[in-house]
Amino acid sequence: MIVESWGRISFDGLEEIPEENIQAHLFPKHGFLNELFNRMQWEIIIKSSEMHVTVIIDAHNGDFIGIFGAHS
Repeated sequence: MIVESWGRISFDGLEEIPEENIQAHLFPKHGFLNELFNRMQWEIIIKSSEMHVTVIIDAHNGDFIGIFGAHS
């Protein structure tokens, strides 16, 4: 289960999802200052029979940015 609380995210219970169903991509963040300072973000995609979710995390400080998709 993916749980958000106070800007932190927990991926507890995802051990049974095969590695091929979890992808991580590093993308540049949008916006003038982000592009000027080459700020990046991780987009982590998790697919299983129960969920298809994308989690966005700041690559520089690890801050949680957002979560999109169906999750439990």
